[in-house]
Amino acid sequence: MVTHIGNYKGKVQCADGTENVIIMKNVKVVPGLVKNLFSLSTVMCNDWDLLTETTDNTKVLKIKKNDVEYKFNKKVSQNSNGGYLMGMEIVPDKIDEKKKEKDNKNNDKNKNIEKREKGNVSTEIGAKIDINKLHEKLGQPEEEVTKLIGNYMKLKIKGKMENCENCAIGKMRQKNIEKGPKEKSTKPGYHMYIDLTSSKYVSTRGSKYWFLAVDVATHMKFSMFLKQKSEVKESFVPFLKELQQTYGVKVEHIRCDNAGENRVLEDACIEKDLGIIFEYTAPGTPQQNGEVERAFATMLGKTRAIMNGAGFDEKNDIYSGQKPPIQ
Repeated sequence: MVTHIGNYKGKVQCADGTENVIIMKNVKVVPGLVKNLFSLSTVMCNDWDLLTETTDNTKVLKIKKNDVEYKFNKKVSQNSNGGYLMGMEIVPDKIDEKKKEKDNKNNDKNKNIEKREKGNVSTEIGAKIDINKLHEKLGQPEEEVTKLIGNYMKLKIKGKMENCENCAIGKMRQKNIEKGPKEKSTKPGYHMYIDLTSSKYVSTRGSKYWFLAVDVATHMKFSMFLKQKSEVKESFVPFLKELQQTYGVKVEHIRCDNAGENRVLEDACIEKDLGIIFEYTAPGTPQQNGEVERAFATMLGKTRAIMNGAGFDEKNDIYSGQKPPIQ
């Protein structure tokens, strides 16, 4: 527990035998503390530079401001892991009794207006400060936190919290985008979402790409595993023709991104006279094709769970397009 707070004047014993007078402010006395601790953060807040140098295979820490420099060049203690504390020797300086008595009177007189530093905010106790200025100095915290810290520092906060431009820029994010049209098709096969993803592994059959189509009405999913992106046209067009000719299900709308393989697929559908309208999502907005994007993650998670339970290695089997054997 801190028993006293004040200034401390002493002399730094340098390695070359010289002495430099030093005055430390806001020194706190803690009875029973094993070592005297020096706050480097407070030093840096007061425009001192923190530097290191190596002397006799020992790293020396030093602080410097303009032409004044102090070195922590003495090992204070060392632990079993090789870590150690660096320090410097400061001996008390005798102060004239009259000056000491005068300083004590001034300290008592000015106790309630004593300057102090909290972080990067330097203010007087009881001083008035605009809440927006305090908000900026404290690192842009929210209004409630700003007021709590101000009250802790015994400041008189004035003004009204305004909209902070820096906070708005730092916390802005993309606006929420609908995953699809609000009115969805109820006719099976009428509207499909398609997308393509890849794996860092190659399956036992040489597949690296996973093509997925999702029916909007039934949420039925159709997967195809490809070796090249160019195989999208060769795999999906026969599937569309089979749906129409065998099952009487005609796909009329397909939503996808503006990738090259989808453009080729559209040209192939026009060539085969399938009468399908392609809806391309805007660049950088996977939300517009959210159903198929989410389906990838859901199905992949289920596949991993099944394969882990069956003892399969993901990098060899996850994109093989084969159901794992169940024993």
